[in-house]
Amino acid sequence: MSRRGAIAAGALLTGALLTFAGVLMDLYRLEVALPEYQGFRLTPWQVHYRPPIDPSSDPHTPQWGYPMVLAGVLAVVAALLLFRSPRFVAVGRFAAVASAGLLVGTTWSAHATVTTLFGRENLPPSSSATLGSGMWTLTAACLVLLVGAALAQDWPPRAPEPTGVSVYRVDGDDDDTPPFGIAIPTTALDVPEVADRAAGAADGDGSGVADRGAERHPPTGGNPSTVEH
Repeated sequence: MSRRGAIAAGALLTGALLTFAGVLMDLYRLEVALPEYQGFRLTPWQVHYRPPIDPSSDPHTPQWGYPMVLAGVLAVVAALLLFRSPRFVAVGRFAAVASAGLLVGTTWSAHATVTTLFGRENLPPSSSATLGSGMWTLTAACLVLLVGAALAQDWPPRAPEPTGVSVYRVDGDDDDTPPFGIAIPTTALDVPEVADRAAGAADGDGSGVADRGAERHPPTGGNPSTVEH
């Protein structure tokens, strides 16, 4: 396992521990200076009123704790799978992304619900509302899980950038020209024998054809200086 994978597994386990700790803490606290009602504290599981009331009288209890715990379990599973074979590592990467996404979505839902229902405009003047330690702990868990999920992914390596002068060469079977010039023959050209039909006809016995056929005629218009002998 690479060093990056070990760091990703450590971040996922740390995020899972923060998640399990956050679901046991208060998300929101409301203090009211009234004789008959002093406020409440909100957890991911239920609302605790002061003074206590019958839980059956308030059926609208929050249920954020279940997806938060599931996100922590997925983070632990993802961290363990990163130490297994490549096939399990691929599953662990997916579980890491699912864990971070589930916790971020649930935490944001809890925060948006609390701030909407118990905003400053909806509270009496003699009240004070604060975010609990659980909300801050879950926010930190979201950040750690996002880092762990990003490090767990197998990003493609970046190609090294070339340094200096780049030389591009085109390979071809029909290209025999040197890179800095034009090909010049260095050996004698094989020129086919040319029969002087007119001279052969004049000699009659064909001897003129043999004598003149032995001559080499350069392909440069009769200039023998351009051909090496």
